[in-house]
Amino acid sequence: MRRHNCGEHPEIRDYGCEPFIFNINHATNMNENFRTTLWTGRDMQLTLMSIPVCGDIGVEMHQDVDQFIRVESGRATVYMGNCRNDLREIGCVDGSYAILIPAGAWHNIVNTGNRPLSSIRSMHRLSIPLAQFIVQRLMRNTMNIEYEKIT
Repeated sequence: MRRHNCGEHPEIRDYGCEPFIFNINHATNMNENFRTTLWTGRDMQLTLMSIPVCGDIGVEMHQDVDQFIRVESGRATVYMGNCRNDLREIGCVDGSYAILIPAGAWHNIVNTGNRPLSSIRSMHRLSIPLAQFIVQRLMRNTMNIEYEKIT
């Protein structure tokens, strides 16, 4: 397992599925790269981002992956929509805000502040058996119907 002390900045590289402990606030605020993958697992990826003043992440959509983005410092405007050419302003964010982006949603984040926007992006995909189990449990709890376990 890799472990970095609170004040130590980890080498910026993908640590893969290796267990990894580090000071995420320090690493994020020290990152100067536009987008750097720090950890990639089977069902999750953690990326550090630094968006320059007046810059943006670019309009994008991830068909099968939900995203969690936490803004560590800076200011931004968040846009989302169902179509690449029809994004609507969702809101403004600054340090300590989180942005949840469902799979299939077109989105863009524009730095509207006067310094780089530092953020953490994590993309998750549930494994199919786990997703089926969760849906099954939700349906059973909602409809009071007994379902067989999905194998």
